[in-house]
Amino acid sequence: MFWPGALAATTTLRIATIATMPRWMRELAGIRQSRLLDVLVVPVVRIAMRVARVSRWFQLGVLNLLSPSTVPVVAPVLFDVPPTTPGTLTPEQARERYGYPRPAEAHLELRARQRERVFRDQQAPDDDGMVESEGILGGR
Repeated sequence: MFWPGALAATTTLRIATIATMPRWMRELAGIRQSRLLDVLVVPVVRIAMRVARVSRWFQLGVLNLLSPSTVPVVAPVLFDVPPTTPGTLTPEQARERYGYPRPAEAHLELRARQRERVFRDQQAPDDDGMVESEGILGGR
């Protein structure tokens, strides 16, 4: 069941996000929003942010409503849970630790197949890369 407040919240966040974008960026993206709406959304979001700061539990509840998959990531931060592993990794260190190739070296076989399919065989690219990523990124 979809809570009507969630629709109002997500719509307000969308308007507020667009209000932060410069005009040239909106034009490039084909996004239209009036300057009046830009001005009107600012006090609404300021009030909402002040209300949200009242309680970490309230923040977590709102986050669960708007973006439930981010709760496991944000909750420990909100409640000052120390990390299980201190420190941070650079992208290169993380790739080495978890066994991922550098982006330029990733999926070379797939890219070669796609290149042959498009340039040699004159066919449209297939969805192999999308299908391969669905396990990590989710389906369409």
